[in-house]
Amino acid sequence: SGISAIDPSSATFEADMAAFTSQLRKPVAAGSIAKRSTQVVDIGGSMKLVDTQTGEVIQDFGDADADTVNSEVASTERVDFVDNLVGLTDMPGFNSAVGPLGIARFAIGDAFGAKDEFIGTTENIIKNLTLNTFAEAKERGMTFGAMSEGEWKILGESATSLSNYRELDKAGNVVGYDVSEEGFKREVDNLTGYARLDAIIKGTPAEDVGVSILVNPKTNETEYWSLNSFGQPTLIR
Repeated sequence: SGISAIDPSSATFEADMAAFTSQLRKPVAAGSIAKRSTQVVDIGGSMKLVDTQTGEVIQDFGDADADTVNSEVASTERVDFVDNLVGLTDMPGFNSAVGPLGIARFAIGDAFGAKDEFIGTTENIIKNLTLNTFAEAKERGMTFGAMSEGEWKILGESATSLSNYRELDKAGNVVGYDVSEEGFKREVDNLTGYARLDAIIKGTPAEDVGVSILVNPKTNETEYWSLNSFGQPTLIR
């Protein structure tokens, strides 16, 4: 069923959660199919997911029907999106792009474009999740599951907050984010929590997005837990 017997009210809950979550699927590096131009095509009677720019066969689905293939591709894209959020603050460019104004930021990896890659990834997330794009996103079917209005509001405010932290150069290019590393991580954690819920509600296995489904023994209610950027168990619903 995917539901763990860990007790949220236990004195050892934090350690139990850390141990349990460590067994779940680990996020993969950025560069997934969600960032590529892809299409499912029938090649010799076999359904394949193909990179339309390079012709690379990313995944071979064999003789699976179209509905099954589309469902699997959609689930993979949802997992990829969560992976990108989870891995965002671990990217080499994070320390040099995030922090209050006036504090020196430097990372060796910047010589290889790490800072620019971090900013590019962050901006792509912001572009897709800012409060102003939600109506359009809903029209495209990006419903974020059966979320409450309050959850939608938090999601939108977190994405909007990240955009408000932007530092711009004279040409209007984003060069960093004027917020503490802790503050940035907390906003990303909000986004990650709801992206995880969206994936689960739409049928992606909870363990694929790093979520533990627990039953609270006191309330008998199902709860969704994950570890945040600080390694702390967090109730996301």
